Amino acid sequence: MKHLLIWEGCTLGDSTSEEFIEFLSQELGVHLEYVQEFVTLPSKLDVGGRVDQLFYIEDQDLPIFEEIRGDYGIRYWDEFIEFNSEIVPSEVLCKYNVA
Repeated sequence: MKHLLIWEGCTLGDSTSEEFIEFLSQELGVHLEYVQEFVTLPSKLDVGGRVDQLFYIEDQDLPIFEEIRGDYGIRYWDEFIEFNSEIVPSEVLCKYNVA
């Protein structure tokens, strides 16, 4: 089973999504599927404009992410949108089954 994760405040900069995948694979020894980057919207508490990355991981890599996700600012998508859906563009929410 695949799990959608978000890495808040992570920009690719001059890197490609392939380099992002390679970095996480080498650093953490995990396999992932890059999904997309998006820029957050303004809200009452934030000005918006933060760049976040979405990616899938498989069940076998969950234990690794459980250990490090807090250190990196990586969260489960469902957990993130429960309290932050107002800063996610509607096309991203719709694309990942959240209305």
